[in-house]
Amino acid sequence: MTAQNRNKLWIWIGSIVGGLILILAFGAMFISAQWKPILTEKIKEGVYNGSNHLYNIDFKSINLNVITGSLALREVTLKPDTLVFDSLKKQKIAPAHTFEIKLKKLQITRVSILTAYFKKRLDINEILLDRPSINVIFNKVPKKEDTVKVKKTLYDQISKTFKSARVHSIKIIDADFDYINKSKSVKTKNSIKHLDVNVKDFLLDSLSGTDTSRFYYTKDISFQVAGYKSNTKDRMYTMKIDTISGSYSSKKLNIKGLTLKPLYPELEFTRKYKIQKDRYDLSFTNIEFNGIDFIKLNTDQKLEAKSVKIGPANVAVFMSRESPPPAGLDKGNN
Repeated sequence: MTAQNRNKLWIWIGSIVGGLILILAFGAMFISAQWKPILTEKIKEGVYNGSNHLYNIDFKSINLNVITGSLALREVTLKPDTLVFDSLKKQKIAPAHTFEIKLKKLQITRVSILTAYFKKRLDINEILLDRPSINVIFNKVPKKEDTVKVKKTLYDQISKTFKSARVHSIKIIDADFDYINKSKSVKTKNSIKHLDVNVKDFLLDSLSGTDTSRFYYTKDISFQVAGYKSNTKDRMYTMKIDTISGSYSSKKLNIKGLTLKPLYPELEFTRKYKIQKDRYDLSFTNIEFNGIDFIKLNTDQKLEAKSVKIGPANVAVFMSRESPPPAGLDKGNN
């Protein structure tokens, strides 16, 4: 074959490959355009119906790439419907916690669209929530004392649509988290900034709910909070933490760079009280909890660990005797 013929062959092959790429590209664009309104409707409908009409989701735009199986939602908001919540509250079936979520971008990668459509098995490689703002609101709600109706499991709620749902990785990056307590006369709020969460192998099928090797349908949940800072309720101390990290699989919780610093000098601090009061200045390089029962921590809000390692640490305690001692204090031990 002459050089001229070889060049013609490569030009011919290149033209065919280029034509196929163009066909696939235009086909993908056409399918994406056709699927966008359908997906938008299905996502909103799924959230609305799946939450028993309590939640609505909205987003500014949706981008779909059928070739890579990726989906991106931008300017996403998830809010509860207050009228529905009030109605559920009157029926004594309202949840104690509601959620409000805002985020710039929700990215879903490598969704097996054909498997989901034909085999009714949802398989997702990764869900990424970038810089979300998450509000968890606790409301004091009345509950029916006795109820015959058995609550549907999470799998029961999706079983008519999918046989199973699997997400290999869920990542929440740099979240702002607020816990708002509305159960008391005065609303209180606890905030956590710069929260990262990693969820590994979330599986929802007919068996995963009873799988003892899983923690709420997952193989592991790990988290890290960086740069935590807050004042104590009495406004006498500032607490700072460099990082808090932990994971379910390791059963560990690690606190690095914990300091508790008084907001006032020694004598000024003492004179804020009418009686003698200890003034603490604490600094811990590392505190490690091992053997934590995360299920009990979640359900009972009790931190139980098999062992705790503390140190190195610096502890300074000051108390002035110019103020009277507390009533009933044994002066012989003071």
